[in-house]
Amino acid sequence: MAAYVIRRLLVNALVFVLISIGIFVLVRVAPGDPVRMMVDPEQMRGGGAAFIEAKRHELGLDRSVVVQYGHWLSGALHGDFGYSYVGHRPVSAVLGERVGPTLQLMSAALAVALAVSIALGVAAAVRRNTAVDYGATVLGLAAVSVPPFFLGIVGIYLFSLKWGVLPSAGMTTPGGGGPPTSSGTWSCRG
Repeated sequence: MAAYVIRRLLVNALVFVLISIGIFVLVRVAPGDPVRMMVDPEQMRGGGAAFIEAKRHELGLDRSVVVQYGHWLSGALHGDFGYSYVGHRPVSAVLGERVGPTLQLMSAALAVALAVSIALGVAAAVRRNTAVDYGATVLGLAAVSVPPFFLGIVGIYLFSLKWGVLPSAGMTTPGGGGPPTSSGTWSCRG
């Protein structure tokens, strides 16, 4: 049993490294220059090329991809994921801000999924071989078959844009946001 667990952990570590290498390389070969995106055009007046090269050297982007990956992996293993090119903040801080809301959304989704699935399962078991049973089966298969991103888009359309029950983006505390405006967006009281 211990050998199996160790073997699975080593395979998972290898998969993590291979995926991180693939993503790292894809980000590096993607079109566009992250330095040009993060630098204000006003800062480049006069000595634009020299400023960009200095910024590339400061960020380590003038090194080879292998050296950049090694530096990133070493930092990531110590909890340092680097700095956001856009927000100029540590990535770990940006991720930390989003953990709480993500856990809240996941918990709410799990609670709704459990409530609906248990209710449908009980109804299907009690009324076996009836329209309720067949309807619950079809609904369950449809829920598993439809991609989550599509359900999310449909949910945003229905609950936010069509019915105005929920905001389309962001999180607000109760009483912090108002009802949807005529444009379909939520207004915030400051």
